[in-house]
Amino acid sequence: MPAIPRRYWAIRTDKDNRDLILSELRRGKFRQGWGYAKDQDLRSIQAAISEGKSLSETQDKAWRNLRMLSTSHDSMHLQDWIVVPNLPQQGKFIVAEIKDEYAYDPLKLSEEQNINGLDQDYGHVLPVRLLTEKGINKYNLNVDAGIRKTLKAQGRMWNLDKYGPQLASLVEMYANGEDLASAASGEARLQTAWEKAVSIATDALKKELEPALDSHFQAAEWEEPIKLMFERLYPGANVEWVAGSSEQGADVVVKLRNPFDDGSPWLMVIQVKNYQNEIGTSVLGCVNK
Repeated sequence: MPAIPRRYWAIRTDKDNRDLILSELRRGKFRQGWGYAKDQDLRSIQAAISEGKSLSETQDKAWRNLRMLSTSHDSMHLQDWIVVPNLPQQGKFIVAEIKDEYAYDPLKLSEEQNINGLDQDYGHVLPVRLLTEKGINKYNLNVDAGIRKTLKAQGRMWNLDKYGPQLASLVEMYANGEDLASAASGEARLQTAWEKAVSIATDALKKELEPALDSHFQAAEWEEPIKLMFERLYPGANVEWVAGSSEQGADVVVKLRNPFDDGSPWLMVIQVKNYQNEIGTSVLGCVNK
């Protein structure tokens, strides 16, 4: 049987008990709320739905967690990744991998943790392995804006398959020790976007330009466009195209102003060769003349 492709999910949990949720995550347990009553076990809810029974009042509060049950429709499975917003702190997110099947195990709450007066809660458990324990800053330079946008969703859990490649890249960077904890300013993100776009455009231009140039110039015909190129690189310089028998090894000579002696310009001597591989010493000898 072919393996089920990894899927990606976001699960929002209780921000008011962040320390407790984070502590349990570090123990390998991702816990979700609305799990305080015995009949809220998702397996019981799934069975009731299958049998056409009405859900109890407490079950009605928990059925939206059914995706945590691998036997449910469009659900989470082993090796899927889950993204937990605002952990370990506000503005960051944690990525974890599901390592085992759903379990129901309500957690007895201390007086400090018992914020809802339920005495126990967070019974929906997915055994996990933390992939980014210290979290990723959602404003880090490497985080796609689409991920930031989707993490604003107010739902309990939703699918992130669309961002799978970006999340995989972030987890790899995290594993390699790259800085994902710091936020980048809008200016820095704009500069990065510009540089990326220019790089892509440059690569595309190079891919198209090289064969186009080769189809229009061969051998010594390259000397003229090289001369034009140096004229644009050094505005104001005296650029000479030395053709014919008088060239003495130089195809193009660039005379630059000498800031120390106006009577003796600096010279750049260019010999044009249209081939790949290393040049021989004979070519250098011609230029030295």
